Amino acid sequence: MKKIFFGLIACLALLVGLASFAGFPPSYLMAAPGVATGIGSKLLCSARYVSRFSQQQSFGDLVQYSGILQGLTVEYDEAQKSVTTSLFGLSKKTASYSSLTSAARSTTQALTSAPRCRQSECSASDAAVASREIR
Repeated sequence: MKKIFFGLIACLALLVGLASFAGFPPSYLMAAPGVATGIGSKLLCSARYVSRFSQQQSFGDLVQYSGILQGLTVEYDEAQKSVTTSLFGLSKKTASYSSLTSAARSTTQALTSAPRCRQSECSASDAAVASREIR
């Protein structure tokens, strides 16, 4: 029993070492599901509710970025205009559609007038990437 346990630990350490040597440190591997689900939900939300693509076309376009995105579990909520994704059951993220009102447009010139998707449960840096300013 101890030999099996230590053998599994050694194999895991070897895999982590090989991944690090190949340029994928453990921190990258830990963050990868969150990044994949976050960008997946945002891109699917934009494709579905801004560009008005079908669910199938939206997903087909998304998996062009990376084959790993085929592992995404996707839930569309048409009533809330949101998309929730998870990668192999890990790191569930939701993006929701929001259109700006005319009052919001008139009060600030920094926001775009186009509808956009915003991702809930994302970091400030992720949100900054998603927003654009008009100059």
